[in-house]
Amino acid sequence: MRVMLWTLFAAFLLVVERVFGKFGSMGGNPVFGLLLMQVAMVGFGLANAFYSVYVLKEPFSFAMGWEYALCFFAAGVAVGAFDFLMLWMFGSGVSVSYFEPMVKGVSLTVAVLAGVMLFGEKLDRAHIAGIILIVAGILLCNWQLLAEYFKK
Repeated sequence: MRVMLWTLFAAFLLVVERVFGKFGSMGGNPVFGLLLMQVAMVGFGLANAFYSVYVLKEPFSFAMGWEYALCFFAAGVAVGAFDFLMLWMFGSGVSVSYFEPMVKGVSLTVAVLAGVMLFGEKLDRAHIAGIILIVAGILLCNWQLLAEYFKK
């Protein structure tokens, strides 16, 4: 139950990011907006390190294999690129109600496939049914766009 609650809280935080990103991009430069978001993330990371060392009394170490450090760096590049794309699209007038279902649906489907292919995670019937429903939801959310595309 605790894992589910933290997962829902994480989802809520992503929604907050999208909503504030949309508000900010309505009157701001997405490049500057991304810079502000990155500064906030660095500040949050430093606060986490401080909390870990001085409050939890856990030792802090930079020891890590280069291949793992490279994975974290690549993840950071992906997050930065995504955040810039999100702010740019919102600034271009894309609605949250279009962007969010598309991103969530596609990312969920790709994440499940990556889990299976890269980490050997197993799928059961419920997972497969969920993926089918997600793909159907993406198609339904974009029904008008698909209809216009196939009319051409």
